[in-house]
Amino acid sequence: MYFSVSGQHYPFVVDAFLRFFQEKASERCVFHMMETDMDQVIEDVFQNRSELGILFMSELTEGFIRKELKAKGIAFHPLETLRPRIYFSKDHPLATRKSVSLEEVSGYPMIVFEQESGVGIDYAEEVALHDLKQADRIIYIKDRSTFYNIVEHTDAFSIGTGLLPPGFSSRHVISLPIEGDPQMMQLGWIKLKGKPMTEEMTRFIELTKEALEDAKKLLEEPAPL
Repeated sequence: MYFSVSGQHYPFVVDAFLRFFQEKASERCVFHMMETDMDQVIEDVFQNRSELGILFMSELTEGFIRKELKAKGIAFHPLETLRPRIYFSKDHPLATRKSVSLEEVSGYPMIVFEQESGVGIDYAEEVALHDLKQADRIIYIKDRSTFYNIVEHTDAFSIGTGLLPPGFSSRHVISLPIEGDPQMMQLGWIKLKGKPMTEEMTRFIELTKEALEDAKKLLEEPAPL
């Protein structure tokens, strides 16, 4: 059996992949889990390197992303609509707050996942939710491990789903709600329109939903010490 999936930098997707692997570990198989940026997720599915892709759209990027997917013959299927949150170190000056505004974090360094095609407004994960012009200092990174290391040891912040499942994220990193009415994040999965759904694809989506629900339950729990 061969199975491949590409996703943006979401720990719950890795959680789902490991659940899937544990179910199939006794079979003869080759698995690929590519954690990458949005444009590469779309390209992996388009080129049939991955059977499924996991990504998000915001109100700002939805028009462009849907146009791009349509041009490549890719279908988007919603998973969940989430209110974005801000990632901090648990020792950050704002970490004791119940929520923070984008104006309050504008003076701190902002971490941005760099895209293969650059950091364009249409693809970047954080730019779609917060104008980079409001950030005095920006740190561009490529992987989630670097993200956790920088957040842990600096007063930098980032913006995303806020989902931090234990075992798949850092216990030194927390997330807080954004005050006001931030643009919502629509998480979903993609596949080529003409590609039939296999048993493995269907099962992976089911496990992704389970991992997502488990991660959501932890949002209201106290941050780990």
